[in-house]
Amino acid sequence: MLFAAFVRSPVAHARIVRVNADAARAFPGVAAVFTGAEMAEITEPMRADAPAVNFVGAPYQVIATDKVRFVGDPIALVIAKSRAIAEDACELVDVELMALEPVASVAAALAPGAPKIFDELESNIVGEIVWNHGDVEEAFAAADRVVSRTLVQPRMGNNPIECRAIVANYDAWSDELTLYAQSQSPHLHRSIIAALVRQPLERTRVVVGDVGGSFGLKMTIHREWVAVAAASKALRRAVKWTEDRNEHLAAAGHAREETVEVEAAVLDDGTLLGMRARLVMDHGAYPALPMPGLLYANAMHILIPGAYRLRGVRFEAVGVGTNKASYVAFRGPWAVETWVREVLI
Repeated sequence: MLFAAFVRSPVAHARIVRVNADAARAFPGVAAVFTGAEMAEITEPMRADAPAVNFVGAPYQVIATDKVRFVGDPIALVIAKSRAIAEDACELVDVELMALEPVASVAAALAPGAPKIFDELESNIVGEIVWNHGDVEEAFAAADRVVSRTLVQPRMGNNPIECRAIVANYDAWSDELTLYAQSQSPHLHRSIIAALVRQPLERTRVVVGDVGGSFGLKMTIHREWVAVAAASKALRRAVKWTEDRNEHLAAAGHAREETVEVEAAVLDDGTLLGMRARLVMDHGAYPALPMPGLLYANAMHILIPGAYRLRGVRFEAVGVGTNKASYVAFRGPWAVETWVREVLI
């Protein structure tokens, strides 16, 4: 079995000028190095689609090829006889980056003339949708007063006891790829990773044993898992990757960074008539597969009325790209609606 380590971006936003892996490839014990361009030759681009929320994410590569878009973005994959050798060889990969202005907040992303996370998109807004139920305007017109709040939920990380890990084992004789993964959704991982690494689905297995926590994180199709699977196929060897806590904090994904403006139409006797809410979500740089963060707004708009009788409800959701790790699920990723509603009440 071989072991994998990733060269990662030290900056949030930059163009990749050059990646030279000659010294790393010559390092004793190194079996292979895959740059973004080389990985792109053996994998399909990743793309998340969510028509339910008008999501417009751009395709992106398993390993960055043109730009890095957050601190920790994978730039190259080193495969070696041991994890220690792979980590040492990562330091020999010569990467030249041309720094770009980082987009560090939703406000910066929405500012006029803001740098774009993906050049091919019109703006940093990756999705925007409005749901209306009942007669919202009538409910607010009939109100004695309107109660409003703006609530901000901070960014956080899932941080399970066990960080992300995978062993990919490609058997060339049978053309079978077996992934020993901490997957929270093995059928999704089997179907999507097989397609991304151009492996027949009927010759792909995902084996899941005990998992040291997830909280939603390990439902995501992580780019590192795809890269390790592709490397195993290319090298015809088993390849193992286990991230350390620093990698996890930077690159595994973040959750919850949302701002909600909410208001309720009420009568003086306490009767609730209607509710309006506008959610703005920091979506990070890359939309998570198979479900981009904005898709959870679909559940939020269904759940936000709770047990209350209302004449009308309006819920608007906006996803905004920034130079941060992907927005991922965390312990009921729609749960902001409960907090927002009950604080308002």
